[in-house]
Amino acid sequence: MGRLAENMVKLYQEIDSGRNQRIDLLNNLKQGRRELSHSVEKMLSDNTHQRMFEYNKVMGGIQNIIEDVKDEIQKRSQAISDLRKDYHHQRDQMRQELLKDSKDDLADRKQFLSNLRHDVTKIRAEARECQKEIQDDLEIIRKTKALKQNLNDSADKKAGTKSRMQPSNDTMKVDIKPIIEPPNKIQKDDFTQIRGIGLERQRLLNNSGIYTFKQFCEKDADFLSDIFGKQTGLNEINKWIEKAKELS
Repeated sequence: MGRLAENMVKLYQEIDSGRNQRIDLLNNLKQGRRELSHSVEKMLSDNTHQRMFEYNKVMGGIQNIIEDVKDEIQKRSQAISDLRKDYHHQRDQMRQELLKDSKDDLADRKQFLSNLRHDVTKIRAEARECQKEIQDDLEIIRKTKALKQNLNDSADKKAGTKSRMQPSNDTMKVDIKPIIEPPNKIQKDDFTQIRGIGLERQRLLNNSGIYTFKQFCEKDADFLSDIFGKQTGLNEINKWIEKAKELS
């Protein structure tokens, strides 16, 4: 931009200089004409040969002045044309560079916004997943406390019933089997092999009497949902059941 401004200033200076030179040339031409007129008058009073000599001399000088003016005008015109071409070329080049820079900046801004939206979406998804896991853990804790309370209540009831019973020879011997088979009498499977079932959910299953993949497969999603908590989706539980069938 600075080079273009310098060229324009130079062009204007050269135009002004050419204008002044043309004025000087025209003044010289006028002076020549006056001299010619004076010479013509002189020739009228001198002999013919001398008058023709002076006339040709003056006309030759005038012709030289005219040729010099033409050459100077042609040079100035060519210089002006070259400067105009250079000006238009630099202007077009500058426009192209500005347009390219604008497009590059716009593309960079679009890419930045796209990356930013992707990061925000990812963070929101992670936050929702974290919130869901927290709710699942809270539901598991609530279920665990409720199950523990139920087991304690059942144990208290059994202890009260046993204390009221009197031993007798006529008492019928009843073989009472525990509702939940003790873990040490069966081979327990590792439910943590199923993605999504951690140690806490495995403990809930064991507390509910489910120790093997086979037992897990025999339960429906609604039953298992009561154990895990309503925050655990049925679709997810059905996937766990299918995985347990593969492992059993």
